[in-house]
Amino acid sequence: MFEFFIPESFIPIDKPFPMSTVLTTRGKTNARDEDSSPIFDGRLYVPDRNRFSPQETWIKTNLKWSENRSDNQLFLKHLALHITAMAAKNGVKNIQWSLSFPSAFSSKEQQNYAINWQRLTEQLEAKTGIQHSSPGKDNTTYFRTESLAVAQYFAENEGLLASGININNFKN
Repeated sequence: MFEFFIPESFIPIDKPFPMSTVLTTRGKTNARDEDSSPIFDGRLYVPDRNRFSPQETWIKTNLKWSENRSDNQLFLKHLALHITAMAAKNGVKNIQWSLSFPSAFSSKEQQNYAINWQRLTEQLEAKTGIQHSSPGKDNTTYFRTESLAVAQYFAENEGLLASGININNFKN
């Protein structure tokens, strides 16, 4: 069951950050990557320290740097679907996505990431009826480097920003 489903609470409520980008494709049904579906062909995998075996062929790690972009896309599809399902359960009608990307991403990689996320959320919107707003590459409020996104998280949610420093001074 651990290989095929994510836990009921995949992010601990008391310590919700960070989350690993690990995917399991055990039991994948689609041979063609472009036809892969979240849940059936790939699921978020929350590693258990005592039984995590990243060397297994069905465990995918280091997804943002992977040459195989289909694993990354499948992870994002499942993540977005899971978040959308939790939002729907709580009566949410609109989701404003905030995206972060590695600082080392080229302008073209940033653009591709924003476009892929736009496609993904359009598909979700058509299936769920929940309105999704995805930022474009030039939207520095909702599309930032990982380092800025992490700094913003700690400033807003953990109260750990040094006094006198404003995260908005560091926009791309």
